[in-house]
Amino acid sequence: MSTADPVMTGTAVTRRPSLLRAEVLRIRSRRLVRLLLVLGYLVVVLVFAGTLLNTGRPSAGQLAAAQAQADQVVAQCRSSVPADQVEQACAGITAEQFIRRHPFEVSGLRGGALGVGAGFAALAFVIGASSGGAEWTAKTLPVLLTWEPRRVRVTLTKVAVVVATVLLATALAELLWTGLGSALVSLRGSWTPRPAGFWADLLATQGRAVLLAGLAGTGGFALANLIRNTGAALGIAFVYFAFLESVVRAVWHWGEQWLLVTNVTAFLQHGGVDLYLRDRVDPTTGSFTSVVVHLTNLRAGLTLAVYTAVAVLVAVLVFRRRDLT
Repeated sequence: MSTADPVMTGTAVTRRPSLLRAEVLRIRSRRLVRLLLVLGYLVVVLVFAGTLLNTGRPSAGQLAAAQAQADQVVAQCRSSVPADQVEQACAGITAEQFIRRHPFEVSGLRGGALGVGAGFAALAFVIGASSGGAEWTAKTLPVLLTWEPRRVRVTLTKVAVVVATVLLATALAELLWTGLGSALVSLRGSWTPRPAGFWADLLATQGRAVLLAGLAGTGGFALANLIRNTGAALGIAFVYFAFLESVVRAVWHWGEQWLLVTNVTAFLQHGGVDLYLRDRVDPTTGSFTSVVVHLTNLRAGLTLAVYTAVAVLVAVLVFRRRDLT
């Protein structure tokens, strides 16, 4: 009997509640989820406010004062170093260094979108881990499986609700940043010069950020569901990102291209990243040349998707055979 099949209750005919609606209601009712999302949006607003206070278009008077201060420092530099070192020692002194508030560059929109994406991916992992481990902690899964015994369906429905939640939340955060960042450019900077294809690149960056949040939420759910504890899942994530990746980078340079942080960076960054994995000696010249591997957005995204799919598959297979008593 499906969840939509009618059930006789006395003389009345009712319908079994939908598992999907029940999961949506459950995640909407979780105070931790609401708190995390409110904090995420609040951080975006606070970053906007801080940037608004610390950026600005310098006036002609401020530019003149900064130039005078730079000229004074250059003069002092020239008088205090040997003549043959003046150009090297004093060349880097410019008026821009003495301007207290710099304009907000239009490129800051993309940088902010990357920050929002990384931050909400972390929130998505916590939300997924919380959803995956909550029912194990509360010991309510046996009751749920009495109502809906198909364990694969239960797991995939839970994953779908987590993914939909974090995708929507991250998309709204990116939309919020686009509005606030555009206000910063208008109030504290200039829209010119703007690179060709700027808006398309920004939209692509934000789209990848939204997808990353979905992968992070799924991975968090799968890990917590597998080990049956939210706190343990978060602890494992902390150990991995804080220590394990650093160890792998130190002892196995070639393996860096398969690490999570490396692929997350390559997935978010426009055009991917270049990895300088090791040096090798050119036998003809005897000089050192670097082995460079370019991680494209597509390759990094596929790598993260495969990791996530494997985590979900393992969690489902273990859950199907797990004794809940």
